[in-house]
Amino acid sequence: MPTLTSQISYSLRNGAVHWEGREVENTTQFRNFMREIVKPRVADEDLPFADEIRGLATTKMETQFVSDLLSAVSSPCTISR
Repeated sequence: MPTLTSQISYSLRNGAVHWEGREVENTTQFRNFMREIVKPRVADEDLPFADEIRGLATTKMETQFVSDLLSAVSSPCTISR
């Protein structure tokens, strides 16, 4: 199972609320994580994930990103050593 290593890009606090933004620098690692972990969950008919991710498109999350994510298809991964 691929892991996703990230680092904190920013961190803010306002009263009792705290949030942080994380950045994944390794694009190959990010693609593998999306393909092997996230994509099967999106495609799972028994989970409401697709509906929930579509709901994000009505927030400030980019609509095209959501559309691309939901229409993504698996492709073979070639690993060279």
